[in-house]
Amino acid sequence: MRTGLNCKVIATCFLDNRRIQLDARFPAHNQNIETSEGILDMLKRIVNFELDNNAGMPMDIIIVNSDVGFVEGNEWLDSINSKETQNGHIIVMRRDNIGGSFGAYSDAFLRFCDKYDYWLFTEDDIMVGGRDYYRRIVNLMRARKNIGFIALVGMARHPLGTHAHGGVGLTSREILSNIVNNNNGELPYHHGSWDKKNVVEEGEVKFTNFIETKIGKEILVFHDKDEWDFETKLCIPYYNNPTVH
Repeated sequence: MRTGLNCKVIATCFLDNRRIQLDARFPAHNQNIETSEGILDMLKRIVNFELDNNAGMPMDIIIVNSDVGFVEGNEWLDSINSKETQNGHIIVMRRDNIGGSFGAYSDAFLRFCDKYDYWLFTEDDIMVGGRDYYRRIVNLMRARKNIGFIALVGMARHPLGTHAHGGVGLTSREILSNIVNNNNGELPYHHGSWDKKNVVEEGEVKFTNFIETKIGKEILVFHDKDEWDFETKLCIPYYNNPTVH
C-alpha cells in the first residue's frame, strides 16, 4: 500500500441546462450553465486555477467525468490526463452518468482507495483553494480525533438526517473504507435514472450522515459563517470568483 499521498476529487458532467435554484443561505452559488460548451469553458478555467494553487502537501487531482457523450469535452479532459501540478498530477477518469456527484465520488474511491490517505471531494462549480489549504484541513482533522469529515460548504438539515452540503469536504481513507465495508461495497449513491430527490436522499444525505450515525464520528464545519473566501472558508462558488473569469 502506498501512503503519504492525498487527492482532491472533482466531479463533473457536460450535461446541458445545468441549473441550481438560488438558495438564500448561499446567495453566491448561482449556477446557470446552458450548454456543454459552457461547462467545458468553466472546467478549463478551473484547471488553470488548480495549476496556480499550492495545496501545501502532496496531492493529486482526480477529475471524474460522468460521460454524456460530449466529444469535445471528453477529448480535452483526455488531453490533460497526467498533467503535472504544483503538488502532484491530474488524473482523469470516465464513468457512466449515474448517481450524480456521489456516484462519481464512489467510483473514484473504489478505483484509487489504496493510493491516497486523505480525500477531498468537491463538485465542479465549487472551488476549494487558498494558501496551503489542503495541509490546513488535514492538520485540523489530525488534531481532532473524533472528526470524521470536515465540511467546507456547510451543513444541511434534511428529514433523513444532517449532512455536508454537496458532500464537499475532506475525510480519510479509513472513514471511507468503513462506509464501503458497511454499504454493499460502495459509497452511497442513487443507482436509478436521474431524479434529483433520489440523488439527494440516497447520495448527498447518506454519504456524510453515515459518518455520524453509523461510524459515530463528528462532521465539523470548517467555517460556520456565510462569507465565501479562500482564507476563512477555503472554498468559493465558481461564479463568485473573479480570478477565473
